[in-house]
Amino acid sequence: MPDDPMPVFTIKAKDALAVPVLTAYIEECNAHGLDEQAREVMVARTEISLWQRTHIEQTKLPDHKHRPVSDA
Repeated sequence: MPDDPMPVFTIKAKDALAVPVLTAYIEECNAHGLDEQAREVMVARTEISLWQRTHIEQTKLPDHKHRPVSDA
């Protein structure tokens, strides 16, 4: 429906899928000529990847229960 709010998703560094998801997003940005956005996401991906390597014990698959961001 047009009046429905757009869903918002948060990617956290502790989610094991964060880096692959951001990689796919970067590829889509590049495919659509969104070079600046791709560069910004590359910086975030690098930061998350470094965090995950130093916090292996905290990195896990994301929760499978959907929670709206306002409830998080």
